[in-house]
Amino acid sequence: MTRPRGFPPDQGRKAWERALALYRGDLFNGRGTRTYAWVDERDGSGTTLREQYREEYCLAAQRLARLYCRMGQPERAVPLLKGLLKAEPTLEDVVRDLYQCYRQLEDLGSLIREDRHLRQALREGLYDPTDPDDDPSQFQPEEATINLYNEIRADLEAKGIRNVAGRDGSDAA
Repeated sequence: MTRPRGFPPDQGRKAWERALALYRGDLFNGRGTRTYAWVDERDGSGTTLREQYREEYCLAAQRLARLYCRMGQPERAVPLLKGLLKAEPTLEDVVRDLYQCYRQLEDLGSLIREDRHLRQALREGLYDPTDPDDDPSQFQPEEATINLYNEIRADLEAKGIRNVAGRDGSDAA
């Protein structure tokens, strides 16, 4: 679903924007907030109400970001996607959406930086230095993510888009 059902695209965008504006963080979570056991009880699906609430926010943010991209406004999508990645830096579907934004923005430097951030997050999140059989180089993005990155990078380079980082992705001085 790309917009709330039953809404024309512009009204759907406004509905998503209003819904996201109402979100104030995790449900019943903050300084001085009373705790309620029922908020953290797992239901039949194995999730809590707090987790469901957070997931609905994430889905709405990602859908709004995709709508912005389809409307030719990737600069509005980037902060939403980066916000999602701040909380969960290894969400590769979100990273792929961000790559698409950078394609539209013709921003090769940001594309390269985002790929580096993803690879670092995968290593940090999955690598266990205490395990002698663990190899940090084995924690790579999914094939779909790698392919999309390579496709967009090649497209941007073919257009003559230059990058503030070196061609190998290292920061230039």
